[in-house]
Amino acid sequence: EEEEEEEVKSNRKENEIKNKKKEIVKETIADAETGKSICKHCSKLFAPRGLKSHEASCLNKKRKAMLADPNTEYNVEKVLDHRVENGTSFYLVHWLDWSPQWDSWEPESSLESCRDLIDKFRKNHHIAEEDE
Repeated sequence: EEEEEEEVKSNRKENEIKNKKKEIVKETIADAETGKSICKHCSKLFAPRGLKSHEASCLNKKRKAMLADPNTEYNVEKVLDHRVENGTSFYLVHWLDWSPQWDSWEPESSLESCRDLIDKFRKNHHIAEEDE
């Protein structure tokens, strides 16, 4: 009996998920038909004219929030590029759970927590210590 109850609960949960997915698809189609677009930062709907300026202000708000707390540590998902300026190595990094607009050049000295990603990038791109 317990197994049957668990199976019923599981089936009910699956049906709820399916229904939610259907609702999202319907909403997306309706939005496309009305010509509205979704902000990629906050997911609000906007007419095409207002979307670009909204996204710019939304991005600025997120950047300010990100910079507001210097003690917050963000995780690097991937190292994208490397450059040397005045003898200092910088890496272009993509932050975990952040859109590509947030990719930033960071000095190697501030990336100790992702040493493995830097080493992998250096190896894959044949960058030796003496190349700096």
